[in-house]
Amino acid sequence: MNFSILKLKKIQNTTKTNLHLEFIENLTQIIMKNYFRITVYHPAEDLAVIMDSYGYYEKLWQFSSFFLSKGFNVLEISGADKFLDGNITKSEPLADTLILRASHTGLPIKTTFEHNGVTYHAVKVADKIYIPDKNKTV
Repeated sequence: MNFSILKLKKIQNTTKTNLHLEFIENLTQIIMKNYFRITVYHPAEDLAVIMDSYGYYEKLWQFSSFFLSKGFNVLEISGADKFLDGNITKSEPLADTLILRASHTGLPIKTTFEHNGVTYHAVKVADKIYIPDKNKTV
């Protein structure tokens, strides 16, 4: 009888653990939905920028609209579900901050980047590279 109780407790704990892990995974997916990365260029200032937003904007269009209102041309923009980091790792959530990842004088450089044996189209600003669309391979 004690064995049955122990076995039942083990099954209950396993189920709780699985539900807990599933909840954390779902929460992470929801949170990452508002992690955005943008590459913009300001022609008057001849300035290229890669910037991240992780919680500052709720929607992707809000992030791009901000830069358009400041005179920037939006060259690439995507959410965390679409881009690959390259050599720019994602940050922790910062709801009140835009995160400058790279900047330089001149246009961003279109290049390629190899990740897990696959070569992708990539964007480079200064020494920072990322893949704006993981579905675009070379």
